[in-house]
Amino acid sequence: MSATDGRSSPRTARSSTIMLRAAGRPPDRDGRILHRWLLAARLTERPGSSAYVAGGVVAYANEAKTELLGVRPDLLATHGAVVRPVADAMADAH
Repeated sequence: MSATDGRSSPRTARSSTIMLRAAGRPPDRDGRILHRWLLAARLTERPGSSAYVAGGVVAYANEAKTELLGVRPDLLATHGAVVRPVADAMADAH
C-alpha cells in the first residue's frame, strides 16, 4: 500500500520483494506469495474489514501446511504439495 492513499501499488510489490530477499526469503519464482499478500492487504486496508475478512494463512512451505493448518505429513509425502487432496485438507483446517 502506498503511504499516501492506502492503495497497493507496483512500488509496494517491488519494496516487498526487496524486503523478502534481504531477509533471506526470496519470493517464489512466479511471485504468487507476494500476490496473495497484496490481495490480503487490499481486502483489509479499510476500517471495518473484519466484518468480511476473518483472517487467512498463506501456507506455501510444507512445514507451514502441517504446523499452521494441520495437513498430515503423510498426505504431503504421498501426493505432493500442490494437489487437490492437500488443497482440500488446507481448506478444511480449523
